[in-house]
Amino acid sequence: MSPEQQILDKAAHVGFAAAGIIRAGPALTMDTYMKWLGRGRVAGMEYLERNLDIRADIRKLLPEAKSIIVVAARYPVNEDPGKGFSTYARGTDYHSVIKARLGELLTFVKTITTVHASRICSDSAPILERELAIASGIGWRGKQGQVVNPQFGCCFVLGELLLDIALEPTAPIAGQCGTCRKCLDSCPTGAISDDGLIDCAKCLSCLTIEYKGEIPESLQGAMGQ
Repeated sequence: MSPEQQILDKAAHVGFAAAGIIRAGPALTMDTYMKWLGRGRVAGMEYLERNLDIRADIRKLLPEAKSIIVVAARYPVNEDPGKGFSTYARGTDYHSVIKARLGELLTFVKTITTVHASRICSDSAPILERELAIASGIGWRGKQGQVVNPQFGCCFVLGELLLDIALEPTAPIAGQCGTCRKCLDSCPTGAISDDGLIDCAKCLSCLTIEYKGEIPESLQGAMGQ
């Protein structure tokens, strides 16, 4: 069995629902990211405008990086979205869970090959992780901007393991949205543009997690309870 397959099998064993491998290099969607920033839709999340050099090339985070293992961890689907808050936030902090599992995966990688430099990332690092997930074959980019996996949809969080070893990349998968636009039509505040870019000032996720001010009356009715 190849080292790559052993790594992917181990990723599943430690609890990841999907995993893939890509080569470390310059970002391919930086133009789209800059276009989104240029529209001024970050809704006060200034951290998204920082560290653009790292976002443009992940090797600024780990210069020795040659390969990236990208992983996805599922969280439960919210059966009653009108009540409570997102299911991803109802259990243990996913940052801790992802990092612990990636740490276990890194320990395994070191038993089958020689690793001198590595870096574990879980959401907080300034990288375009959705691009990495799409390139690795975890899913395709949906019309709502999220990564869509053909088996379990969009309800998952991502993590990355940067390594200074050369691994054979996995293949991306073709998009399967077709003419479906349920995500755009069902967004209660119309936060999703036709080009898949999000107006965070209208997004309920941003309003309930990131936004520090008073939620506009015009959007309160769309929030349910």
